[in-house]
Amino acid sequence: MTKILTIFFSLFCLFSWAEIKVLNLSDYTEGNAQQKAVFVKELKESLNQEGFFALKTPLVSQTAIDRAYESAAAFFSLPAQEKARYQGLLLNRGYKGFKLEPSRKVPDIQEYWHVGREFVQPQDLPYTIAPNLWPAVPCDFKPHMLAVYGQLEEVGNILLQAISEAMGERADFLLAETYQGDSILRVIHYLPEKHADLNWKAPHRDPNLLTIIAGITDPGLEIQQADGSWLAIQQKSPLLVVSASNMLENLSNGLFKSTPHRVVQKESKDRYAMPFFIHLRKDSHLAPRPASIKQTGGVARYPSLTVESALRDHHWFEKAKSHEGQE
Repeated sequence: MTKILTIFFSLFCLFSWAEIKVLNLSDYTEGNAQQKAVFVKELKESLNQEGFFALKTPLVSQTAIDRAYESAAAFFSLPAQEKARYQGLLLNRGYKGFKLEPSRKVPDIQEYWHVGREFVQPQDLPYTIAPNLWPAVPCDFKPHMLAVYGQLEEVGNILLQAISEAMGERADFLLAETYQGDSILRVIHYLPEKHADLNWKAPHRDPNLLTIIAGITDPGLEIQQADGSWLAIQQKSPLLVVSASNMLENLSNGLFKSTPHRVVQKESKDRYAMPFFIHLRKDSHLAPRPASIKQTGGVARYPSLTVESALRDHHWFEKAKSHEGQE
């Protein structure tokens, strides 16, 4: 019996050690100088080692998330032909439905809606960004989605300052580079699927700068570890899950890791999540920053290109990683 308990506690400790770090944003926004420094240090370590961390903050309201999901569920329950009215009209806006692609080995079992920043006047809209698209039903869809968008954007702006500091830059560096960028809230409905071998979302890296996932309702998110195995992320709402994306890895010269991740179906039931994808402006440059190069061996290991060029070539990051022998 003692031997069994020893094995159990050893496995428990190993699992707990492998779980992603939980940070408290209030340590950075309201803490003293030491607390802020510790927050930046732990953020830096987490994005360097796992590429992910969980975040506790009062700035994102569970009530706002619940209301957004009520509106989303009402929309997703509409007939397919009604939802299809909002598909393919604008780039990165509106509805995208589930479609089984025969060419894909692992299809994605999901449907979602994209929300961008809401501009007050049409003339305020940068030419590279499409206006939002809103469904006629439910009538509260727009205010509920914009409420979550605004809260996640506020959290994102704070994190960008801490990340800039961790990179050795001025605190406003990434804020300036993301100003009028096309940051997107994706409200995802993962559909129940009776075939257990189908993933809700196939393994992938995010192509943007930084991703904040809010409102995770059920287990399923997994991140790939260095040995190729998959670690299940246990954190759910109200905790947020934050991850470095491809453009941040490039800018930081590999100081921060864009980690492959997937969403696996644990049981046949509906699952919801709201990732917020923070994007740089299309005219921003992705050349590794000198301060990051200094922290990663003194040699630039990633390409110099604009965000617009990177978005045109969906495989630029894989090419860069392969060229450097990092995959």
